[in-house]
Order: sequence, then C-alpha cells, then structure tokens
Amino acid sequence: MTFDESLLLAGVVLAVLTLFVGIWAAVFATRADVASRHASRQSDQRYLAQVQPRPQLTFRRDPNRVGGIAVTVSNTGGAALYCLIVAQVEQLLCAFHGPLPQHAPPRDELLRKLETTSDRTAKVLLDVAQDIQGHWWDVLLGRQINQPVASWFEIQATKLKLPLRWQDLHQDDGA
Repeated sequence: MTFDESLLLAGVVLAVLTLFVGIWAAVFATRADVASRHASRQSDQRYLAQVQPRPQLTFRRDPNRVGGIAVTVSNTGGAALYCLIVAQVEQLLCAFHGPLPQHAPPRDELLRKLETTSDRTAKVLLDVAQDIQGHWWDVLLGRQINQPVASWFEIQATKLKLPLRWQDLHQDDGA
C-alpha cells in the first residue's frame, strides 16, 4: 500500500468516525431536549396545581335563613382573589362571592338570594375563581378560562338558562 492510499484510507476512517460521533451527539442532544421539555411541562403542571383555586361549597342542614342559604365554604387549593359560586337550593338561586385565602379551612357563609326557579334541587351551577396571577378558572371542570370571564359567564348563564349577568354579581371593576 502506498503512502497516498494509506492517507486516503485514514481520511475515510476519520470521516466515518466523525459521522458516527455526530449522529451520536445529535441523538443525545435530542433526548436531552425531550427530557428538558417534559420536565418543564411537569413543573408547569405542579405550579398550576398549587396556584389553582379549588373552592368547595357544602350545603348545611340549617333551615333557610332570611336573606340567604346557610353553607360552608372552604378552599383546598391556591388563593382565590375573587370567587363567585352560583348555586341552586330548592327553588332559590343563590350566590357567594368574595376572596378565599389559600388552603382556607371551612367557614360558615350565607348565600345571597338572587332569583326563584322552578327546579327543587340543591346543586352548584357555576363556580368561577381568579388565582393570584389573575387567571380565571372554571372550578367545576378544573380548567382555566381562556376568554374574558364576563363573556364566559354570560355564555354559561345562557346555557343554564339563568337570568344572571356578570355585572350584576361581580363587584370589582377590574375584571
């Protein structure tokens, strides 16, 4: 084998070795990128789970009081800067609104009477809360609301055939 042939063979071996090292580096860089994106997604999910308000309303067995319905309100999630719960108790449509601190223990509240309905059940119809970042949540479905909350509320109220408007229930001008 001549010097030129051995030099050519060394060049080919070096090129093949470089190709394999490049492929190996690309595979591991791709794996690292996928792992990084997955970890970032998990971190976002953990953060949202901490921030997401989860207000809960329990109807008490107390008889109807004048001006409202006796309930217990708690929050097992993140702080709710503003929370609005619309519930139906027998033939009354009632609402709770106000802030709920993070991991708030159960406290007694009085639901304000809004309207009279023909249905005779006790159920929560709408539950919307604002987290500390200013995002709004549909608490019943556990999803973030990705449109203006007033229009979302109007759509939900229309679907449920509720004679309610966001402006009538929400006290703050900033939402």
